Amino acid sequence: MYSLMIGLSLLLGIGSAAFRCYVKKVPWRYIVYLAILVMALVIYLSFSVTIISTRGKSYGLNGTGGAMGLILGVIIMSFITPKYRKIYADSFFMALPLMYGIGKIGCAYAGCCAGIPYNGIFKVTGIDGKEVFPIQILEVIVFIALFILSVIIDRRGKFDSPIAASAYALVKIVLDFGRDTHVEHLITRNQVMCAVIVFLFIIYEFVQTRVDRKRIL
Repeated sequence: MYSLMIGLSLLLGIGSAAFRCYVKKVPWRYIVYLAILVMALVIYLSFSVTIISTRGKSYGLNGTGGAMGLILGVIIMSFITPKYRKIYADSFFMALPLMYGIGKIGCAYAGCCAGIPYNGIFKVTGIDGKEVFPIQILEVIVFIALFILSVIIDRRGKFDSPIAASAYALVKIVLDFGRDTHVEHLITRNQVMCAVIVFLFIIYEFVQTRVDRKRIL
């Protein structure tokens, strides 16, 4: 189930983004190039973040690393074909919560990314037999809801990818307090990476705004 959900998250996420690019009249060859680039970077950084953060003691997919791969792919393609920069960003960043939410369904079945010790309502039993907070289920609900909300905002013509991606990262920072990694650490590596994403988006938006102004002048 875990592998199925991870594969499905990539297929539906990248597929929905590619379809939106097509609707927005982006040439097919650019869509294919971007989809391949994003796929490669998502997989590469997902594994790399886990391997580096554990100093080679463990390997596996990391959702935040995958998000960074998607963002990096869009930024690279935006510099290659700047004409479609906003369409790329809006389409693929909108897919981020869909990909993450579906992927977390797999985590819920696998029992990884456990929640903090918890004995209240909706508690679940972890793989070690202890009762924990249902963080995977909560992340699935929240991020799928964020995707639906993003689509609604986009239909009204008000979707802004840097703001949306920063909001996703901030939500992830808050939700991460419900994971078992906070039992021993005040701030986790996922939260640090999410904070870096927000910071990079502020810089990226500032640089792009200056570039756009120069083109107008």
